Amino acid sequence: MFASVKRSLLDTLLPKSLRTPAGFALTTRDKNGKLLKKPIPLTRQETLARLSEINTSISKMRQIAEKAATEAKSLSLQSEEAAQLARKCTIALEHCAKISEQNDFFYSSIHSSEDPFMMDRKHTRYAGQLDEIATTLSSIVKTICKD
Repeated sequence: MFASVKRSLLDTLLPKSLRTPAGFALTTRDKNGKLLKKPIPLTRQETLARLSEINTSISKMRQIAEKAATEAKSLSLQSEEAAQLARKCTIALEHCAKISEQNDFFYSSIHSSEDPFMMDRKHTRYAGQLDEIATTLSSIVKTICKD
């Protein structure tokens, strides 16, 4: 009797696909972002690989922001180089917004049963990093373009 109650409770709380060793998380979208009819299980490696894409993009954006900040210190604010840097920072800000959307997208489409708060932690950490990068880039643009 207790075995059947336990089994029905497990069936209610966790889908069968997640109780297998390969099932670390469920996703409602494929790699290309297409909505799936049924959620599919992901292994831990697949989940982390998808999150790694965002982390790599954030790292590249951080390097761009650091380079722009260094470059901004040595430029005259009224020069043509400063105007070009402002345009580059604006483009980088747009790219930052796209990465933020991708972060939100993954947060809403991947649900982990093994570590239910993993996506919350990753989403918050990535959002904080993107916020720092966007603040750096926007302050450069604001300094150069005072109007």
